[in-house]
Amino acid sequence: MHPTHPPTSNHPMEGQLRFKFFMFGALGLQLLSVQVSHDLLTRLVLLSTHPIVILAAIANARVPGLRLVAAGALLNFIAIAANGGLMPISPEALEAAGDREIADAVAFGDAIPRSKSVLLPEDQMVFPGLVDRFVLEVPVVGSKVVSIGDLLLTTGLLVATGAVLVRSVAKVASADHG
Repeated sequence: MHPTHPPTSNHPMEGQLRFKFFMFGALGLQLLSVQVSHDLLTRLVLLSTHPIVILAAIANARVPGLRLVAAGALLNFIAIAANGGLMPISPEALEAAGDREIADAVAFGDAIPRSKSVLLPEDQMVFPGLVDRFVLEVPVVGSKVVSIGDLLLTTGLLVATGAVLVRSVAKVASADHG
């Protein structure tokens, strides 16, 4: 008698997400470091965890959306690394988002409390096209200033989540009809 093997599939969503603990752990550490609001700690966490997210996303490039996650994390890493470990934001961007009081309370070059950002004038930013500069209206949260990397990363996470949900629903539907 020969042992049976489960059928194989070439579907990109088949199998486990590789290095998911590292990817989600790194993202969690980033969120936690911002809440602690310790300038040096936040800088170290941002600089050390972005490469983990990038590599984990590349390792899972077969999953729809994770190439966008890798690209977004890479763009953010470039901007953060080139600007001393925090993401630059200008007073003008803060004002456009309705946060003028933050810009008035923080000196140029200082970290903005409870954020990954440093207040800088545009002419002192390295790679200004990659920094937080786009104002979005986010339901429930309000106006937020984001970077092109944030937009790519978030879009990638939404696409990946959608792909996982669609795949899960398809599996349940085929099991019910199978």
